[in-house]
Amino acid sequence: MLLKIISLIQNRVNFRVGTNKRIMELPKDMVGYIIGNKGNRIKVLQKESGADIQIRRGDHFAIITGNPGAVALASTAIHLLLARENVGDILTGRVKQITDFCAFIDLGNETRGFLHVSRVVKGRLEQLSTGQVLTVRVLEKDSRYRLVLDEKID
Repeated sequence: MLLKIISLIQNRVNFRVGTNKRIMELPKDMVGYIIGNKGNRIKVLQKESGADIQIRRGDHFAIITGNPGAVALASTAIHLLLARENVGDILTGRVKQITDFCAFIDLGNETRGFLHVSRVVKGRLEQLSTGQVLTVRVLEKDSRYRLVLDEKID
């Protein structure tokens, strides 16, 4: 979904020649979320926007450089990431991994959620299979903005 939004913005932003720099303050507890697992999320942002995005270890500022359109695109994408997945949202994802006590659900854009066995509709993880598509509700975001999910949707 994020890539679709970036694509729509790319079609409307004027990519002029020159270099711009924008410094964005990030919530300290969101830095890891923006960077993503093994840096995957920020790599996608850089590739799709064409901007260079730097976040120094221990810092909570994103330094975005590039042409004006790329900088605007990257900063908009970061704002969208910060506003994503709120408690109560209903999402669709695929079962990525199953353990003895939970399943990890891939929600796209390098976002994963945690589905505890007590939150599975049938009450048993054995009923799930890797690759299965589930509809889940966001119960909470933990302190590291990981999503705790519930398959029991009323």
